[in-house]
Amino acid sequence: MDVIHHFFNNCGAYWANMVLVVMSKRSLCGLGYRILKSRL
Repeated sequence: MDVIHHFFNNCGAYWANMVLVVMSKRSLCGLGYRILKSRL
């Protein structure tokens, strides 16, 4: 039971990390796009 609980905790943390990374990348892309647009 402990092993399963530990696995799900790690899995949740892993997916939360992935979502955060994807979101930060998207916001960075959006920022870069806005900067390029304002310069053109």
